[in-house]
Amino acid sequence: MRSGVSTVVLCLAIAASSVTAAAATDALLCRTVRLPRKGTPAFRPFTRLAVADRLAPGGRLVDVKKPAAACVVVGIEGTAAAGTAGFLAGYATRPTRTKPAQPRWIPTVVDVHSAFGPEQLRVTARDDLLVPALIAADPDDPGPSADLDQFACYAVRARRSVRARTLPVAGAGAPAAVDVSRPQRLCVTADLAGTSPGASGKRRAWLCHAARVARGPAGRADAMHGDALTIRDRFGRTAMTFASVSELCVPATIGAPEEAPTATASPLPTAPAATPTPQATPSSTASPAPSVVSIRVQPESVVRMQGQSYTYTAIGRMSDGTERNLTEDVQWSCSFGCEAPNEPGHRSRVVATVFSPSNPTYDHDTIVWATDPATGIDSPSVRFRVTSAPVPLVIYPQYTIIRERTFDYLTALALDDAGAYRNATQDVIWSSSDPTVAAVTNTDGERSRVDGVSPGIATIYATDPRSGTVSAAATFDVFGPLRGIDVHTKGRSIRQTTETIDVGEKVRILAWSIFERGFTFEGFEPVTFGVSDPTVAVVEPVPGATPIGVPNGMLERTVRGLAPGKVRLSARDLLTGVGSRDLGCEVRLTVRRPVTSLRLNPANRSIGLGEIAKLTALGVGGDFGTRNYTQRVVYVSSNPNVIVATNEPGDRSKLVAVGPGVAVISAQDPDTGLSTIPIGTSAVITVRNEQVERITIEPPEVHAPLETFPRFHAIGHYPSGGSARINESVEWTSSNTDVAAFYVWGVRNRIHPFLEGSVVVSAVMPSLGLSSATGGGNATLSLEPIASLKVLPASATIPVDGETQFHVRATLTSGTEVELSADDDGYGYGGVALVTSDPTIARATSACEPTTWVDVFTPVLGRAPGSATIAARWGFDEHGVGPLVTSTATGGDAALTVTPLP
Repeated sequence: MRSGVSTVVLCLAIAASSVTAAAATDALLCRTVRLPRKGTPAFRPFTRLAVADRLAPGGRLVDVKKPAAACVVVGIEGTAAAGTAGFLAGYATRPTRTKPAQPRWIPTVVDVHSAFGPEQLRVTARDDLLVPALIAADPDDPGPSADLDQFACYAVRARRSVRARTLPVAGAGAPAAVDVSRPQRLCVTADLAGTSPGASGKRRAWLCHAARVARGPAGRADAMHGDALTIRDRFGRTAMTFASVSELCVPATIGAPEEAPTATASPLPTAPAATPTPQATPSSTASPAPSVVSIRVQPESVVRMQGQSYTYTAIGRMSDGTERNLTEDVQWSCSFGCEAPNEPGHRSRVVATVFSPSNPTYDHDTIVWATDPATGIDSPSVRFRVTSAPVPLVIYPQYTIIRERTFDYLTALALDDAGAYRNATQDVIWSSSDPTVAAVTNTDGERSRVDGVSPGIATIYATDPRSGTVSAAATFDVFGPLRGIDVHTKGRSIRQTTETIDVGEKVRILAWSIFERGFTFEGFEPVTFGVSDPTVAVVEPVPGATPIGVPNGMLERTVRGLAPGKVRLSARDLLTGVGSRDLGCEVRLTVRRPVTSLRLNPANRSIGLGEIAKLTALGVGGDFGTRNYTQRVVYVSSNPNVIVATNEPGDRSKLVAVGPGVAVISAQDPDTGLSTIPIGTSAVITVRNEQVERITIEPPEVHAPLETFPRFHAIGHYPSGGSARINESVEWTSSNTDVAAFYVWGVRNRIHPFLEGSVVVSAVMPSLGLSSATGGGNATLSLEPIASLKVLPASATIPVDGETQFHVRATLTSGTEVELSADDDGYGYGGVALVTSDPTIARATSACEPTTWVDVFTPVLGRAPGSATIAARWGFDEHGVGPLVTSTATGGDAALTVTPLP
């Protein structure tokens, strides 16, 4: 679930105890839920709820909007689930509007340990609440116990990429297996309106990962999908229906210190304040005692065997500029793999955990930190390594990538007699296995400097002259030589060959390296950027960006529009002189006049009762160019008895027809103040006094290859004999989600195929209880292999530096012809690629090296006079050998002629 999307989570709890008492292998399997349009009992929004937790101990006020998902306690990795006495109901929230406004959330980084291992997460935004609940069979049911844990959830982003994994799941009504990918939410114990005293200091948490039912036989059974329940919690009784799986949450601990008591936090806006204890009035001449400004913990790295301990030192910098030993005054904390008992007299003693005898060689890196109880200030964390075999000399990082003609540094840590690591970087002797690739000079002051001499791989060692100990190897991977540069903007795609911005607008610009040996670097240095017309746009450093003087550093830059016009952006490497323009790799940038007005599209629309309409908001510039503002404006209906403007996050233009009549829909951009009202560009929606009586789907039969995304349309038929598309009002389903399923992001009526075969496609209109299955209105999708390919147009002529677009017509085994092109209503590219017979004459505009491959969506660029053949290829067999079909074999190649410039 994403931040800003209306979501809620229900979590099965443990009988008469907290959910967090579940076994370590227990998890929460979350799914979205739907609220019946006429459900009984219906949810009533709750306002001005006070929430405090360990990530935000000062608290905040929120409005509870609605429930939208559900999580059941399940067992993972072969372990049965714990007892299932109740639920935790989660609710989508939004900040309460107060005067003055509540402070905005500032993103922060936390260390989290879960069943899936350690993670460093960036907490980006506040999300939902989770509260205990029970299935309400009786209207007088009192609800769950008030002492169960409650949770506040935050949207998070992992600092490393995560590969999806398939996990077996055990639990009532759960599928057999789920595919789990990136972490996306962190839910921590919370104090809601004072009902869970002290919860803001607890370290219990759930780390929630994106999940879906596993494809194939292992994940087919999902018995809870479609179940209708009524739950009861602190917000009352609510009816809801379970839908698709969305998350898997595992128990977690947060590797950050607990906050100071919430009584010291600033009060919430307009929240009831506790009666203060009378205090003596201080003397006006008395100087306040200095407070802690920062804390550092010494030493920075310690290694201990299981069961051993180490006593740290905490040094505090005070507000008067002095330093003070705070070792016995601070609160010590340690993450997974060690304990900090905070015993009086030796509060800083940290003990390495003793693990199972079956795992005697357990090695684990963890962290230790200190917190000042009075101010809540934390020290930076230091390294605490639990090991069975301490390493006397360690060098890191273990793997470094640099380009030739650049350099980087290593760090050496030597183990002393007390078990702490000292920084020995300038004391050891460094050596290289191959000085022709990576050379070390052992120069005083920068002894660990490693210079990349030529492409290749070399290993670097350190030797401690005191003990003669030799470290393990660190690898230096040296890339080169540089063959080319690809320049692009950080826009809508990885490699951006075109970009459009407004006058005064900025977009990030990057140079990508193309090395003879090694992969592509993003943002490599040192480079300089060029603009074909500096009066139209300028490239400038990001204010406060890190300079490139550090080894392998990167200077962030943006391109800013100065005046309307078109320019080309290029980059050149300062070490070798290689430039992107030499290979025709430039960004074609268009600078437009700023937006001066808003317009809603379509301007007029007619719909029936119970339907949903969605508009597109366009920002219009002085040159009449348009930008999509649909999700950034606020919509208003002139007649809420006819049309209700929902302004739902992520679906802001959703308009619900509730009665017959006419309503004018207007929009306003809160950032610029632009509105559709003053200039008459609002939309008029007429709601007819009739309802859809049956649904059909167009096209009724589709044949398509794999790796395409066919689109269907729901057609509503009315008693008057008319018909219209009602895509916004329906929900789509596939008869076999292992073959194809509807979850293409942002396009609800587009289906994603997985396997060759056939499925039945149906559409349901929840507001009226109608289905296309009634009266034979369903459609069929057949996924088939490709039999032949033809490149179109069959011939083309362009000049040097000119471009042309090819597309492919595929004939399937059933004889159906499918156009594979960039057309949004088509089927996509279908796994087909184009190849050029001579990349020196013609190549892809997006490729800054002489490659033969061309994406079907990418134009072909003329590089030199001559002729080239453009062919299409498709498919690989079970051994990865291909292609299976080519346009050459079926006589479908195209001929391209590149003519000299005049």
